Amino acid sequence: MAQTQMKQRGAFWPAIRVLTHYLPKATLFGAALLATTTAVAAPDRSAAFIMDYSTGTALYAHNADEPRHPASLTKMMTLFMAFEAIQQGRLSMDQKLLVSQFAADQDPTKLGLRPGSTILVRDAVMGLVTKSANDAAATIAENMAGSEPAFARQMTQRARRLGMSSTLFANASGLPNDAQITTARDMAVLGRALVRDFPEFYPLFSTKNFTYQGRIHPNHNRLMNVYDGMDGIKTGFIRASGFNLVASAKRDGRRLVGAVFGGSSPGQRDQLMAKLMDAGFSGTLTASSADYTPKRGTLVAAAEETRPVPTPANTRLPARNNSGATITPVSATLGRAAAPMFSPPPVETSRAQANPKPATAQPVALKPQGGWAVQVGAFTTDSSAQKAAQAASANAKAVLGRGTIAIAESKDSKGARVYRARIAGLTEKDARDACQALIRQQNACVTVPAS
Repeated sequence: MAQTQMKQRGAFWPAIRVLTHYLPKATLFGAALLATTTAVAAPDRSAAFIMDYSTGTALYAHNADEPRHPASLTKMMTLFMAFEAIQQGRLSMDQKLLVSQFAADQDPTKLGLRPGSTILVRDAVMGLVTKSANDAAATIAENMAGSEPAFARQMTQRARRLGMSSTLFANASGLPNDAQITTARDMAVLGRALVRDFPEFYPLFSTKNFTYQGRIHPNHNRLMNVYDGMDGIKTGFIRASGFNLVASAKRDGRRLVGAVFGGSSPGQRDQLMAKLMDAGFSGTLTASSADYTPKRGTLVAAAEETRPVPTPANTRLPARNNSGATITPVSATLGRAAAPMFSPPPVETSRAQANPKPATAQPVALKPQGGWAVQVGAFTTDSSAQKAAQAASANAKAVLGRGTIAIAESKDSKGARVYRARIAGLTEKDARDACQALIRQQNACVTVPAS
């Protein structure tokens, strides 16, 4: 069996002892409980799936089709959506995205984006790849679909067309939500699709550090730095899921993709992934293989989350005041779906599924010729909002000339009046085309379903 190439860090096990003091004691793939007389077994959250990249053949599966919470692995799908939009010309790396109060309020980890500010698509993408920034994820979602719930429905629909029949997304970040589920098999399918479909973007996942506004953000995927041949993809953690990882590695011209769920620490998760990958490359890993439980000390990897964040309320679709932000989140539920943005590609069939189950969400019936609007800013006076809307109409007259100016008045979190400049009465296509035109002219714009 090929030997795992690792770097030893002497401070690793003391750090893990500190980390496990704060985490539920759990077993990984049937291993013995952690060596302590006070340990209490937690529900089994473990799952794993290793596939051959070229053929999609399963090499190993453990609880691979059992529902699991993806945590920040969700951002792989958010990035898939962004990369595809860039390929199709609907988005560009140099495009500015507006940051709403909703996005800025997302729980850590995040870049610290301010409501009303803008961020380039490339910076938002790199924030997801390295920092796993939740505010950047929500910003991408809102700017692409008008709201995070609408984007999550599009994510689910697109995932189904990739063959991810057991996955349901409820947000763009992976923050706790009981409805957000996936499987180890589905996440491996998604990892393979990212490598296969975006050769120009996949190398971004190997970025070690990302600098934004003077701050350096290291990549959370530390295994990539110490495992021979590994070049991505994404880590994830919430209390309900444990420590998760989707990874891809290439040796001697052969690439493997794997997913591991339910680690009790970053090190344990990374050890297992390394062990499974080693066995896969050596040809000793089969779907019927016994579960692998790495021995203590075979791998040293630093924890990307040394202090697990508290688990918020189960549902992550709150109504929030915008406090002057330029994007208004829509309080949609999973039962309402935005119309799909893409033409269905050939279905990925990693499990010999010639006909995967269709998405459960159905496209929402839009209001005829008036169901969408574009929003070009939020202001403290009605006159300022009127001027902004008029200027936007003039700058994108070919499309916005068919709409009508509609100033949406509301109050921010401090009770101050806010006037949102909108042009309403548009089709969804016209609204998106108008925003693309305005953004190319360096103007702020976001599409919103008309209320």
